[in-house]
Amino acid sequence: MILDEPTNDLDPKSIRFFAKILKQLKDVGKTLIVSTHHFDLLFRLADYTILLSPDHRILKVGNTKEILEDKNLLIEAEVIDEEFEI
Repeated sequence: MILDEPTNDLDPKSIRFFAKILKQLKDVGKTLIVSTHHFDLLFRLADYTILLSPDHRILKVGNTKEILEDKNLLIEAEVIDEEFEI
């Protein structure tokens, strides 16, 4: 299943409901490819993350937790700014 920004414009309750469904699909062996800026969704679902630069180059492929905890890398990708708290 390929999803592009599936939680955009959803309220928090709907995001949790949708994430639960995706987690169930993952747990039964379905492959999910999700493009998102919502870190919560990535932490819940993604074993691996591909982080892209603003000009669509691959900056890093790897463990989701490691990528999302690398503030300098996220700044380089322009998904957060210097003031963002991880």
